[in-house]
Amino acid sequence: MTNQIPNTGSTVTMAAVYDAYYNIPTATQYTVLTSGTTWVVPNNVAPFSTVIVAIGGGGGGARGTSTGGPGGGGGGGFSLTTGVVLTPGATVYYSIGSGGTGATSNNTAGGAGGDTWLNISVNSAPTAGQTTLGVLAKGGAGGLPNSGTAAGGAASSGVGTTTYSGGAGGSGTGTSGNIYGGGGGGAGGNRGNGGAGGNANGYAGAGGGGAGEGSSGTNGFSAATPSVAYTATNGGNNAAGTGGGAYGTNASGSAGTAGGGGGGAWNLYYINSFPGGAGGPGAIYNGVGSGGGGGSGTFGAASPTTGGAGGPGGLYGGGGGGGTTASGGSAAGNGGNGAQGAIIIMYVVYPAMSLNGTLGSNIGIASGATTSLSASFGGRTTPYPYQ
Repeated sequence: MTNQIPNTGSTVTMAAVYDAYYNIPTATQYTVLTSGTTWVVPNNVAPFSTVIVAIGGGGGGARGTSTGGPGGGGGGGFSLTTGVVLTPGATVYYSIGSGGTGATSNNTAGGAGGDTWLNISVNSAPTAGQTTLGVLAKGGAGGLPNSGTAAGGAASSGVGTTTYSGGAGGSGTGTSGNIYGGGGGGAGGNRGNGGAGGNANGYAGAGGGGAGEGSSGTNGFSAATPSVAYTATNGGNNAAGTGGGAYGTNASGSAGTAGGGGGGAWNLYYINSFPGGAGGPGAIYNGVGSGGGGGSGTFGAASPTTGGAGGPGGLYGGGGGGGTTASGGSAAGNGGNGAQGAIIIMYVVYPAMSLNGTLGSNIGIASGATTSLSASFGGRTTPYPYQ
């Protein structure tokens, strides 16, 4: 067995030695947990180390004022452990980190994302060094309302044999009439830390960061030059170099895909407000993975008087983008919501067993007698006795 996590559709052989020795086929299964608090281990689970992944919740984006730039929320951290052995029929305890709520009042920080953890022993998060008991991934911090970056879920505070941090939420910026938000940070992923959300620089909402080992969202630009905007506010790409949402000029930012960050919005004519693009949902482990951060919205003119909302973070663990203020108005757009966390459990199971042969009356076998019983697993038969 290796510690490398497969892409969706790949096959993991976690029990090749046991299979060859006993001639019993096995299969790898995925269980994805996004709600609830307990999970019962299947009765046919094999006694091998299990791969467990946790993604923390993303922080929500801030909402600013006419004089303060709202920042994006930090992305959730990522933790993976390979040292847990599951017991058939046992109850496992876990908690899914909630996504931080985007701010809905002026000059307010976004809500922090919750921690995600699993423990096979007790109903509490494992502590440092307890990688044989479970896993813990930290949530990202909420975006700040008046400039400043929001930390992603820290790898150093996680529990796992491999841990990565979520990307920091980008800083907003603003002077009277030019208020833009920072992009949300991408969640950490199986290949590295999440990308940071872009920082706003006075004339455009920034892009959200890409998920694990993805690129940072691009910063807003600092001069009202249309040619600069065309390359300035895209969302960060995922680890494969794709998926970042495109910026929107006089339009909403585009959503990211496959863990890419959402694009920021930019208003060339200062007429209408537009929201930032949503972070892209991850698709690594059986269709579930770390999400990108949301892009920041752009302000509008005095009419309408509400700025553009920050884009929501992508499932799972993406941070929300910062909302922006209308030019000449007092109402800012809401911060984007951070995305909740998730747990992915990868484990080996035996297929259903059937017995071949005939037992005596009352299933009695005389002392010293030999039976012709054998066991069939998935169409293959082994002569080894089962009691």
